Amino acid sequence: IYGNKTDLLIDRNAEKKNIVYLLQHKLAPELYATFQNGLVYEFVPGSTLKFETVNDPKVWKLVAENMARMHKLPLTADESTKDPMLLTKTLKFLDLIPEKFSDPLKHER
Repeated sequence: IYGNKTDLLIDRNAEKKNIVYLLQHKLAPELYATFQNGLVYEFVPGSTLKFETVNDPKVWKLVAENMARMHKLPLTADESTKDPMLLTKTLKFLDLIPEKFSDPLKHER
């Protein structure tokens, strides 16, 4: 189930397309179903990377190899003219931060 207001930052249609595309290249879990408020996909056993594990040469090499595989994939026909979006997404994220929080402690932080 999607988090509250995450659709303000994440394009859910693009997310589904990307998962399907990555799955075709064995870089994503099987997508079983999509709903208006979420996705159901295959469970992949594992653990969250921690400082100690990410510094393990066996682990970081696997991460680097798979990131390289993903970034070498050709763009699909409808994406072939897309510009890099890191700056656009970062600015969109920053625009979601309120000017002032109603909770004074939160605002000060």
